[in-house]
Amino acid sequence: MIMEKVQKKKGMRAILPGVILSCAAGFMFFLYAPLELYFSNKNEFTFREIFW
Repeated sequence: MIMEKVQKKKGMRAILPGVILSCAAGFMFFLYAPLELYFSNKNEFTFREIFW
């Protein structure tokens, strides 16, 4: 029983870097980059001319 807990803990420790990296990549691609692109070029987008 103790060995199962140790193996489970090692498995979680092995998976943690991948989870952190996946969360960071998801944040960069799907939240930060689109917002940064929009706010840095807000005047160049022509959404008003398209929708109005």
